[in-house]
Amino acid sequence: MALVFIAIAFFLGCSAFCSFAEAAFYSFPTSAVEVLVKKGSFTGKYIAHVKNNIDRYIASVLIFNTLANTLGVYLATSVALEHFGVTIQVVLPIVLSILILLFGEITPKTIGVKQAKRVAPICAVPMYYVTIFFTYTGLIKLCLAITQHWTKSKKEEPEVSVEDINSLVNLGLKDEILDRQQASVIKNILALKSIPVRKVMTPHQVAFTLPLNSTIGKELDKHSNWPFSRIPVYDAEDKEKWVGLIMRRDAYNLFAEGKRDVPIKKLMRPIQFVPDSLSLDKLLIRFLKQRGHIVAVVDEYGSIAGLASLEDVLEEILGREIVDEFDVAVDLQEHARRKSRALSFLKEHRRDNRV
Repeated sequence: MALVFIAIAFFLGCSAFCSFAEAAFYSFPTSAVEVLVKKGSFTGKYIAHVKNNIDRYIASVLIFNTLANTLGVYLATSVALEHFGVTIQVVLPIVLSILILLFGEITPKTIGVKQAKRVAPICAVPMYYVTIFFTYTGLIKLCLAITQHWTKSKKEEPEVSVEDINSLVNLGLKDEILDRQQASVIKNILALKSIPVRKVMTPHQVAFTLPLNSTIGKELDKHSNWPFSRIPVYDAEDKEKWVGLIMRRDAYNLFAEGKRDVPIKKLMRPIQFVPDSLSLDKLLIRFLKQRGHIVAVVDEYGSIAGLASLEDVLEEILGREIVDEFDVAVDLQEHARRKSRALSFLKEHRRDNRV
């Protein structure tokens, strides 16, 4: 009689272990694996191997679980038949099914999901060697060959999508792990890829620019406070043709030394040009690689559309305007629209007067 209980306990234990492992392996976060590996944890390398070969390990778990259940049921049935006869054949399958369902599936899988960080390190090492054993027998290769034949796709989808990250951010905000500002910044960074430069640039109509054929003295007499640290320079014959930029500090330093007649051309530096369709994430990478701060934006016809700066990208990430003591108009895009409407009104008014 004792053998019956031993057999039942044996296969239930094996089944529970397999369910623990299966649930924990799937639920264990990849970020936690990287943390364990960086810390040099003994179990970290085993868990990393599991996550990198999850199909192989799940096949091993299922094979082991099936063998354990089959062997356990066979032993329990054989011993029970010797003690209780044929009548036990009706009751035993029902009892075993209930026990397997409760203690071999539902309970361990629930615990494995909720306690994945504790369960996975315990299961990873033994399942590593169990998987090696089944690999040599050829069972895992057979299972993987069958599943890969039916599940292979032309293009592998990324394991983590932008939607997944946004969902994690929302969960972090809900659980108060992240505050609203942190959540907003993360979402804004993810959105940079879908925002073209034209959405954040300063339109050329309101951009502060300087003529190529002038001097720093003349321009500082006109505008004593230059609003930006880097200022585009336009060709003397065409105001919408930008040929470079100058640094405000260079002009201020020379002016302070009394060198008013230094030509703008002498201080000019190259300016980079980008299409107005360029996404903000690529623009940010370009700024970081080239250590730049502003670019001239051109439209599809090659004409100057406006000016974009590193500050514009940072404002899009932070979700707020970065305003200093030199900014005279917070929203230059809105200012440009108002200016355009005003010019249109004046033209219309003059036309009516002529009539």
